[in-house]
Amino acid sequence: MSSIKNKDAREIGAEWLSKQAFDQLGIRNFLANEQKWPQEDISLAEAHIISRTVYPASELKTVSFIKENSAVCELTGYDRDKVTKDKLYRISHRLYAIKDQLENYL
Repeated sequence: MSSIKNKDAREIGAEWLSKQAFDQLGIRNFLANEQKWPQEDISLAEAHIISRTVYPASELKTVSFIKENSAVCELTGYDRDKVTKDKLYRISHRLYAIKDQLENYL
């Protein structure tokens, strides 16, 4: 046991549960098929929604949470190194722009 080291450990429990809900609701399909979003934007939106569900904070703090504590990018397929507060703001605005359509879909 003294030779085992843990490097770059990340939380996954709440993220995994939130991802399952995201998948069951079909939000990825809605964004891809009805809104024609590119896969990279869908993965970022998914990572952002899940992160804010698990850790409701500002975009700046969400970036820190994603990069330091969470395995959400491993679940969504978005490159953790690409996450910035500006990208999270941008994807939030895109999601807000389709709020009514998304609510009707759900």
